Amino acid sequence: MRGFVSSGPDAHHLGLDPGEGWGRFLSGDTLAMNENELVHDDVRTEYHLTRESWVKGTHRFFGKVSGQVVERPRNAVETWECHIHQPTMYESKRRIAKMLWHDESVPQAERDALRARLQRPF
Repeated sequence: MRGFVSSGPDAHHLGLDPGEGWGRFLSGDTLAMNENELVHDDVRTEYHLTRESWVKGTHRFFGKVSGQVVERPRNAVETWECHIHQPTMYESKRRIAKMLWHDESVPQAERDALRARLQRPF
């Protein structure tokens, strides 16, 4: 996503000369429209744990699917979501990982061992 960066506090925070004003382009996943709107992120990515590896799942940007919807693999034992959230440009990004699903036929100890053996991609 691309957007214009205004003069004022947003421009100063982003390291721009406030005299540059409207028209300076910012590329990346954030958008600064004017000094009354704040830059932020809301990204969610699913990861599926199988006995062999982690498989990247569906990626969402501000709640909308980015790319293709990825179905859970049949051999998955767990599905996790990594949520990266930055409420405003003045706050740090927060990374939260939570389990969304697990195969009840796979014992907890086995799933724990898989997570210990296979480094998390998030």
